[in-house]
Amino acid sequence: MTTYYNAVEMLLKMMGYDRDRIFTLAKFLGFLRYNFGYVGKGKSKEEFLKMISQVFPEKSLKDHEDILRDFWIMHQKSFLDFFMAYRLNKENFKNYFEYEGFDNIDSALGNGKGAILTTFHYGDGRILHIGLSLKGYPVNILSSKYTEYSKMGREVRLRTSRKFHKVYYEGESMRWMYKTLENNEIVFMSITAFAGNKGVFLDGLGSKIYLSTAPVRLALKTGAPIIPAVATREARGIVKIYIRNPLTLERSGNQQKDLELNTGKLLNILEEFVFRYPAQHDWRVWFIRIKEAEELFQKKVENVRNK
Repeated sequence: MTTYYNAVEMLLKMMGYDRDRIFTLAKFLGFLRYNFGYVGKGKSKEEFLKMISQVFPEKSLKDHEDILRDFWIMHQKSFLDFFMAYRLNKENFKNYFEYEGFDNIDSALGNGKGAILTTFHYGDGRILHIGLSLKGYPVNILSSKYTEYSKMGREVRLRTSRKFHKVYYEGESMRWMYKTLENNEIVFMSITAFAGNKGVFLDGLGSKIYLSTAPVRLALKTGAPIIPAVATREARGIVKIYIRNPLTLERSGNQQKDLELNTGKLLNILEEFVFRYPAQHDWRVWFIRIKEAEELFQKKVENVRNK
């Protein structure tokens, strides 16, 4: 893996960090991933197409194939562009981004309680929080430690994030989140990140999925608004960041019910983008989360039976 990342760095340098040339390379790599990029237990092109068909049963097989092919191209563009993102700064970032709905962040921060910006694995979430930071917003992110990656792989994923904002890691105390909100800053996290033992099972996009309740739990405790956001990768290479209205939280007094209802509302908002731009959805991560949910749900059923 280290050799691969070093080779990518060297190749991008040889190409002069020219995005048009790099995106042409991404199309070629995406074609390879579409045909051969299914590594791991149960993964195959057929399984991915089956998953897509559950979301879009009205579409033809060709449509499903087009979605999957375009996804892998988008995936490779995002992968290569993340190497490029380290070179972004306050002067050149405007050539990368377009923004919609930033008045929602301004309004939320105007209340002095900070804001919880949440997304899921869609479009380019890693570029999303970088685009926010370059726009001048105080973003603090919750990140995986990427322990399953090589040292080089971890560094590529974390160096860019650390350049632009504070990075905290899964498994650490959540105290930093409360301090961040007290300072009227932004906590950034994904509902499709590792959910731990406090997640909820919900039906979404044709499957049962296990989602993190951390954004909702934090909002219910602090009163900070939750703002859904996604970043789509436009055809011309621009990343467009959409910031939605703050979520209206349900507060029934039943904690578990509130976690399920409000996390479900977040999922519904983010699902709208999948139906609009299906190739932008991270079908790779979604596949992993579906398999995890199936195993966890089966264990839950077995535990109930054994009681």
